[in-house]
Amino acid sequence: MKRKLFLLLCALLTMIGVQAADLPASGSGEYFIKNVETGTFLKGDMYWGTKACVWDDPYLLTLTYVSEGVYTIKSQQNNGGQKQYISSGDDVYVDALAANMTFTEVDGENHYFTINNGTGNLTAVSQTEDGVQLYKVMATSETSTLAQWEVISKNELIAALDVASASNPVVATFFIGTKQTSTFPRLLPVFPTASTELSAMATTAGITVEIITTRLPLQVMQAVPRF
Repeated sequence: MKRKLFLLLCALLTMIGVQAADLPASGSGEYFIKNVETGTFLKGDMYWGTKACVWDDPYLLTLTYVSEGVYTIKSQQNNGGQKQYISSGDDVYVDALAANMTFTEVDGENHYFTINNGTGNLTAVSQTEDGVQLYKVMATSETSTLAQWEVISKNELIAALDVASASNPVVATFFIGTKQTSTFPRLLPVFPTASTELSAMATTAGITVEIITTRLPLQVMQAVPRF
């Protein structure tokens, strides 16, 4: 019997069973960058989707090799021309001109890194907005797990879908592409593209795909195979 892959929009999920990736030794690669302390992902959101923050759903970023341990990080936001990179400066944005980011491994066993944007280490900083606790990303002198990051490749997360279960869920929202957790209407136009890509992947894997959507203020998509 074919497995049926249900894609459910939920408020919160934890990604389980995905290992840290090796950083590219040349060229570019697609990755997710996960904060060690919060277990959430570096992305653009909040102010028009341009403020660097961390959130529950994976957000695809492109790392491009500059030199040993140094990369640029390209986001999904574009503010015109080449303004679509993680910025330098204390207040970090995702729609700036490319800035060099220095990755320094601080935990060799788990492959955790600090990421320095030339001003300081990218750090998840707690703040409350409209009564909700959020974490924006600032450049600080912090070196704790709030300033440590795990790098996960897109291919590794896709591979993890094959072993997803109700007790071992894997977030699949990254197939939707550019979106903001705080602005739901931006999500709607990209659903057809996401559906097409998911269906093609599922056909190759012999999986039937059914997409179930709900209008929730926070969107995280969970892949759960049913037999």
